[in-house]
Amino acid sequence: MVAALGLILWFSAPGLVAGQQLLVGYGNYPYWPFCAESCVQALKTYLLACSRTGIADGPLALPTLPDCYAQDEAFLTSSAWCISTKCAGEAVPITISQLENFWEYRVTGKKSAVPKWTYSAALANVDPRPPTYQLTLADKRLNRTSLVVNSSYQALWNAFSALTEEQAKGSTYSIALVVVALGLPILLSLLKYLPLLHRVVDWVCTT
Repeated sequence: MVAALGLILWFSAPGLVAGQQLLVGYGNYPYWPFCAESCVQALKTYLLACSRTGIADGPLALPTLPDCYAQDEAFLTSSAWCISTKCAGEAVPITISQLENFWEYRVTGKKSAVPKWTYSAALANVDPRPPTYQLTLADKRLNRTSLVVNSSYQALWNAFSALTEEQAKGSTYSIALVVVALGLPILLSLLKYLPLLHRVVDWVCTT
């Protein structure tokens, strides 16, 4: 059983091993904060001033690269405003430091593509405040500080929340299987060190 519990700690302890892949729900929350992830992904459906046109890199090539997101002011200010307003209403409070961490490592989609502004700086550069332009599903480009489409944001939030919940359940089932597979043989092997239980087992086997 000790070995089984040790394996659980192996899966759930963050930073225990360099490059370790943590289980979702046990130290790994790839879409959290849902509010911030939903804001960014909703805005990434629009082309930016620095987006590529006439792409010849294949049908799966992305028109907007991480470095573009890192430098585009309309994207950064729109993302910051959305995050500041949407995350303020989350049931579980989210700190500024958590939002800054999300911003630094995930807002562009690539860790090495560092945004030209921090989250706080992007929020400070929102003008007008609040934004007056409301994006629609018919829009193709994001070229000013804008408000996200609420239906798109909510659909993404629901999807990220449901996906995380399902993946966390899968992680729990995986851990349970490991505990049973490793713990049961260990528990049975310990029975021989318990004289009373050993005699009971012998009695049951002989009757």
